[in-house]
Amino acid sequence: MDVYYYFVYFISEYLVFLLAFYVFYNLRKDSHHLLSTFFALFASFLIAESLKYIIFTPRPLYPLLGSREGGSFPSTHTTISFAMAVSLFIKNKSRGTFALVMAFFVALGRVLGGAHFPIDTIAGGFIGVLNGIIFSKLNIYLKVKLNK
Repeated sequence: MDVYYYFVYFISEYLVFLLAFYVFYNLRKDSHHLLSTFFALFASFLIAESLKYIIFTPRPLYPLLGSREGGSFPSTHTTISFAMAVSLFIKNKSRGTFALVMAFFVALGRVLGGAHFPIDTIAGGFIGVLNGIIFSKLNIYLKVKLNK
């Protein structure tokens, strides 16, 4: 095995966990935003997994990471990565930008590793961004309403 394989394997499989730690660590002092981020992550997971069964798309034929079960469209790793990253970005632009870069590398790793086609990660990113925005804005709206 070469360095490329280990790099792709790491960003494809484990970077999402480092991203989650980074996001939740940075939101630890704002329990409301932390909770809305968790809901965005959970909603993204449910939507992505549901779509995999509704729109079954086979995975790429030659995966670097080994064969994978289930549908390919959309990428759940990418979906939850972008949901968390956008949620942090709305709260803190500089730290959120770093989280968005990490989410991009998760998506890139999923494609380079052969677990997904590019369209799977683009769709996953789109779903994640929407959920991150929706739940973060809902959190801000509820904070304003409850403080009146």
